[in-house]
Amino acid sequence: MKARGWTLSSTDRYAYLKEDESTSNFYRTFYTGVDYAVVAFSNDDNVRDMDVEIETSYGTTIEEDNDYDPWGIVVFSVDYTRTLGIKMTNFLSNSPRTASYCRFLVFYR
Repeated sequence: MKARGWTLSSTDRYAYLKEDESTSNFYRTFYTGVDYAVVAFSNDDNVRDMDVEIETSYGTTIEEDNDYDPWGIVVFSVDYTRTLGIKMTNFLSNSPRTASYCRFLVFYR
């Protein structure tokens, strides 16, 4: 990501998720005039499909990744400075009842 002009923010969260489990929203402020990329992934080979979603506090989806991929990635910007939630989901695993270490990182440029 650094080679593409992205800077890693201090936002780095993790959770242990089984198949079909999601985190609650982690809220942070996003600023106008900045592009953001949120990357969700697992450190083990169990997770086959990781998804990530950006939501308002009212549950409205701003951006989401629902591709079949072990990396959940969304790229977005906001029209005005606002606080939004980040939620990640272990959508599909090789061993559904095994909790996998999942995490997301936030980049900006």
